[in-house]
Amino acid sequence: MNQADSDLSSLSADDEDYQDNVELNDDEDEDDDDISILDLISSSNPGKWGIHTDAFPAPTSNFCQKSGVNYSSSKPIEYFLEYLDDDFFREMANCTNIRSVIQTGKSANVSPEEIQIFIGCNLLLSCYGYPRLKMVWERFTRIPVIADNIARDRFFQIRSNLKVINDNDVSDD
Repeated sequence: MNQADSDLSSLSADDEDYQDNVELNDDEDEDDDDISILDLISSSNPGKWGIHTDAFPAPTSNFCQKSGVNYSSSKPIEYFLEYLDDDFFREMANCTNIRSVIQTGKSANVSPEEIQIFIGCNLLLSCYGYPRLKMVWERFTRIPVIADNIARDRFFQIRSNLKVINDNDVSDD
């Protein structure tokens, strides 16, 4: 780079189109066609952001035990309950009901079995990539294994009141 190339004093403030006269010398891009970004976006997937009338293919799940792994339990629920026992679910349901009373003034009447279903549904939901949780219960995006076991409003009620510990039993220290 010589002194004349680095000197910007010859540019005036009145010269608005000085950038139009600059030529870029990219030897690597000579082969590229003149395609604008808008052309790329519109030709890549023309219906991507439009209204879709296609039937939504609901995802399927086929969970099976890996070969060579020996579990002491024969069913997944038995394996799960080896780590979280019935007392845990009873305490969790109790704390959730107490939280509901504190928040709304009435109990949600959550049972330990509902807590188990709720946790199981959340585990399954982590396998699906739905952008909105309510899609699980909608007509075309329904996941039967979840939607048949817990109602949408009940799921969100448990979710908003879920507690593992009673805040009244915790000291300020």
